[in-house]
Amino acid sequence: MIFPQDRVVYEHLNTSFTQLDAMLTELKAELFCGYVRLPARDYDGLVLLDAGRVPNAIEDAKGRRRTGAKAVDGILAKSRERDGMISVFQLSEGMTQLMADLADS
Repeated sequence: MIFPQDRVVYEHLNTSFTQLDAMLTELKAELFCGYVRLPARDYDGLVLLDAGRVPNAIEDAKGRRRTGAKAVDGILAKSRERDGMISVFQLSEGMTQLMADLADS
């Protein structure tokens, strides 16, 4: 997946020591706009945040794509495994909403 990377907030945090659930809770509290990305071998997950809410998520696993709440669940499960890296990118509100809308198309 190719997404814009306006401003890097965190980059290449290893999933073996990063708790994505806690990170998302903090980003929601901060009313964050942007996305959290979790690439791994044969896997790519992305959770979009728009002013602290999650309008959409995308999960590509071995050629299978899911969006929405099921994708968030899959990304959280994958974040508990050792082979991934978590990065967080800040975007404008408009860009974040556009990305959320495009995820379903």
